[in-house]
Amino acid sequence: MKKTILIFFALVALSLGKTPVQLAKDGACFWPANKTDKETEEVVIKKGCPQYYSEKADGCSVKFSTKRITEDDEVFEILIADWNTTEITVDGKTKLKGTTKFVVDTRDGEEGLFPFEITVGCKGQACKLSEKTMTSMMSEIASIFGIYDLSGMGGIWNRTFSIDKEAAKYYVNHNVMQETVNTLMMQALLSDGQKVSLDAMDPVYFISVMSLSEKECPSLKNE
Repeated sequence: MKKTILIFFALVALSLGKTPVQLAKDGACFWPANKTDKETEEVVIKKGCPQYYSEKADGCSVKFSTKRITEDDEVFEILIADWNTTEITVDGKTKLKGTTKFVVDTRDGEEGLFPFEITVGCKGQACKLSEKTMTSMMSEIASIFGIYDLSGMGGIWNRTFSIDKEAAKYYVNHNVMQETVNTLMMQALLSDGQKVSLDAMDPVYFISVMSLSEKECPSLKNE
């Protein structure tokens, strides 16, 4: 009897909860943190979905789909956002086409969407410059910390970058990019000349490319 009551309340709670698509339209997206308050030293939480997730915009669109994944007896609610944005500059049109995957989780009792995978394609004159700037930054960091084999640092477009679903909330609550740099610095100091694996740069890649998914539609910025 007691088990039946618990199942009933669980089903009621599930029915009252918002769907992943509703969370997106309500702006409940949490993004990987990349800033720490200088005075309080607390991580600055970034919350909010792009406006075009919930309303029409010129040159930008999004299509949502959902699925439920079971891994190690744990069920994950997943939102998949296939999006397109177009920006017109003096160099011409820059078209970004991406897929961002979110897992539904809670932070301080608030339900939200936490990104764990990103793929972005780019067309336009500005794409090569953007890619060169990012890979140059990665190469510089790698060189400073003695990361081996820079040949593995390919381009960023049409590549998939991901983290464990369980780690998605950690990336929101912690400045993982700064943590990664600090870790590499310590490894470089204590390595006695040993090279650091290129895989150590994965969190930096993930956060850098994910930042493209956070951006607002250019046509809505001017409103």
